[in-house]
Amino acid sequence: MILIQTGVEKEVYLTLTPTSITSFFLFEFTSKITGESKYMTTLNVSNADTYQKFLFKHNNANPNNGGFILGAGDYNYTVYETVTATLDVSQAINKLSVGLMRIVESGDLTYNLEDMGITYYNG
Repeated sequence: MILIQTGVEKEVYLTLTPTSITSFFLFEFTSKITGESKYMTTLNVSNADTYQKFLFKHNNANPNNGGFILGAGDYNYTVYETVTATLDVSQAINKLSVGLMRIVESGDLTYNLEDMGITYYNG
């Protein structure tokens, strides 16, 4: 799960397996309440071979450079691989990852794992 505070830039680490040497990454964020999707593209800023690092810029209006404007709440995210920097999901060549992103108001990092559908099993 990705946890973002409103108005904050955050480094997000993911383990993805792109198929192209010159990959770009398109992120789709879909509201769990409205079903509306927003798109953002950003570069991998890591030199590591085992993971990718992205800079997410909440409340930044430039979706071509890691910026996105979304309200506090829960979003499903999908990461696509593209060969050019694009916000058009039809140009994606590969779906790399899906998951949950939660945006909380700045200063409020308390959340209930049961509300997010996370269950822990012992044994």
